[in-house]
Amino acid sequence: MKTWTVINRTTRRHEPSGTVLVKDPETRSCWLVEDGPVMEVLSTACHDSLADAKTAVEDAWSELDAKAAEPVAVPVPVPAVEAPALADVLVLHSGAAAVPDGPNPAAVYLAGLADGPGRVAMRSTLNQIAVMLGCQTAEACPWHELRHRHVAELRARLADRYAPAAANKALSAIRGTLRAAWRTGLIPTDEYQRAIDVRNVRGSRLPAGRALDAGEITALFKACADGTPAGARDAAAFSLMFGCGLRRAEAVSVQVEDYEPESGAIRIIGKGNRERTVYAMNGGRAAVNAWLAIRGDDAGPLLTPVSQTGAVDVRPMTAQALMMRLKRRAKQASIGSCSPHDLRRSFVSMALEAGADLAMVQALAGHASPVTTARYDRRPEHAKAEAAKLVHVPFVAC
Repeated sequence: MKTWTVINRTTRRHEPSGTVLVKDPETRSCWLVEDGPVMEVLSTACHDSLADAKTAVEDAWSELDAKAAEPVAVPVPVPAVEAPALADVLVLHSGAAAVPDGPNPAAVYLAGLADGPGRVAMRSTLNQIAVMLGCQTAEACPWHELRHRHVAELRARLADRYAPAAANKALSAIRGTLRAAWRTGLIPTDEYQRAIDVRNVRGSRLPAGRALDAGEITALFKACADGTPAGARDAAAFSLMFGCGLRRAEAVSVQVEDYEPESGAIRIIGKGNRERTVYAMNGGRAAVNAWLAIRGDDAGPLLTPVSQTGAVDVRPMTAQALMMRLKRRAKQASIGSCSPHDLRRSFVSMALEAGADLAMVQALAGHASPVTTARYDRRPEHAKAEAAKLVHVPFVAC
């Protein structure tokens, strides 16, 4: 009979169970073993084949621990491929990746987010992560089973598939869901702390979207000047997004009572439940007032649907409908594709190019950080050259 020694993988001391190395002092072959099942063959030296090595490990473990007397199926190590299911790791970890009774941690995390596009985006992100874990939806995923090795593997896959910002957004959703699992008592504190101890993905990409130039903005507003109520409404909507820097969700939420026609001041409760005041000035105020002359000053949403016959229906206009109106007007103006957020980017870029202070533009745009405002800057390269001209280099030729 061979003499086998069980060595703890970390301390290298004798250990009766747990994650261990099984070492044959005669052949110097080692295998990684966890509570009986052979998880991975580290070396097959002094054996004629991989199958012989596996058999030797199983036989040796049977002699060391009666609990592992029955043969155990050994997964054959294969090179990493695109679709190895992380759910397999979860099953190996706990024996059964069952969803606990009560609210799922993903549902608890999402319920804590502000209602709106942000929550919808995070739900979609968690659903994608759940699919990577072998589950159909986020609500059907056993998030409480995730440990550091699972999150680290997820990070690697996210970094391979997505841009850094998108990967870090997904990691934030994972951390938030694990935090919800910890708060509901589904995961111990030490396991939670280790699981979230994963660094963000480093790097950056060129910002998405574009800023419209002055000619495109002029063409867009000319396309709205068709003498119809819908045209007046569209011009007012574009004035809010381009002239005030509003998000489309903020534009459709503006109420008539939030607008001051004399000063152009508009009270906004925007992202993160933060309240701010923006100003529709110059042509923007004229466009909003022209629309109100058609709509009327009855209380309710400022932007409303308009029927094909020109009848105004005083009810909220959806953000999706606003985006479709912009696409239609952009096509009429022959300015190429643009989104509501491109109008917002245009507001930031033109305000900065005109000399507005970054902190002031940040306040008008409703950004929590000036770094976000700076990412919206789409000024052309010649603006950088003009900025460089402001610095005098005292060179004197010899």
